[in-house]
Amino acid sequence: MPDGRLRSGCVVILTAIPVEYQAVRAHLTDLRSEISTVGTLYERGRFKSHRYIWDVLIVETGAGIVRAATETARAIERFNPAIMLFIGVAGGLRDVKLGDVVVATKVYGYESGRSESTFHPRPEVYHSTHRLQERARGEARSTDWHKRLEETFPDSDSGPHVYVAPIASGNQVVAATDSPVLELLRSYYGDALAVEMEGYGFLDAAHFYPQIDALIIRGISDRIADKGQVDAAHFQEVAARRASAFAFEVLAKFDLPGQQGGAQERGPVLPNEGPSPEVIAEDLLLGFRIMLPQYTLKIGRILGFLDEGRGLSPERCKQIITWLDTLDGHVQRLRRDAPMLQVLDFERVMLVNFHDQITALKSELRTFRRPGWFIKRPRPRRGDDAAYERIRAHCEALLADLNQFIREPEH
Repeated sequence: MPDGRLRSGCVVILTAIPVEYQAVRAHLTDLRSEISTVGTLYERGRFKSHRYIWDVLIVETGAGIVRAATETARAIERFNPAIMLFIGVAGGLRDVKLGDVVVATKVYGYESGRSESTFHPRPEVYHSTHRLQERARGEARSTDWHKRLEETFPDSDSGPHVYVAPIASGNQVVAATDSPVLELLRSYYGDALAVEMEGYGFLDAAHFYPQIDALIIRGISDRIADKGQVDAAHFQEVAARRASAFAFEVLAKFDLPGQQGGAQERGPVLPNEGPSPEVIAEDLLLGFRIMLPQYTLKIGRILGFLDEGRGLSPERCKQIITWLDTLDGHVQRLRRDAPMLQVLDFERVMLVNFHDQITALKSELRTFRRPGWFIKRPRPRRGDDAAYERIRAHCEALLADLNQFIREPEH
């Protein structure tokens, strides 16, 4: 089909680390940089297939579920793409060898659950979209994608294999065979072939936009049994290149449903344009709301420790104060950088409440950072009963405020 008759479509590709980003970038032409209103750096390039000229935006999110979710939502709101891809590396759990590719049918959020005397998983699951899954299955049955690699293989059996299967996702690096996380994965998520740190956040954000096709493609860069040796051998580059090659083969064969031209991006903000207060508030509030559930989980765990009588050690108090400082930093930054919030009464009042509750909770916890102190369920004649009750009350109030803020519709 002549270039003038090629269809167009917009694709956003997210990566977590530089080696993944470079592997994706190698497939694009006409690259140029672009900066969003909140300072996120994208590169825009082109990828030409037999029926499409794809307008491709790539971004490096950094590691972790929250970062992936935040950048996914921001990219969708900015570019309104037809397709979202997360491309990168992962650790192999079973049935895969180094350099194989795993395309996620679904992602288990393995950190969801209730912490009591033991951890009781309550799996959160998100699925890749059916159309891209089916296209990936078709390409997995072929070795056409090997042509996009700078490697050659004597036969199909000696090359990498592609699996279309479940994966697991969480914020922890699984680095040892005796890891409690690995035991959890084997016990409750036995069909997962790989584990990584961003896919759950990516699909969590993408599922709010059902018109967008979303898919995760991972190259196996290590296995738990030989992780140290493989990392030293720099196998990440091989795995990232193979995941990217397969992803672009899927993209080359994919047809957008119905709408021939695909969704169009909103367009960059020109260098001489200043973002409006409304745009700043919208971007910052979106990112803030997406990250809050991790803090509600942390506060719930504090209450669980207190209720179960295990208490809070001085070391744990220090850890809690550290992440409360991080949360308060996000609150203060939102109050400072989003002037539009001054006229949105709900957000303005709630942010003040957050700051006050965090400050009060940190003040109480600092009392128990000293060696020899330990917060536990109050007993008769204990002098710290009142402090225990204050800590519990501050936790409950902060948890209620965070949950209310998450549920409140955006303005």
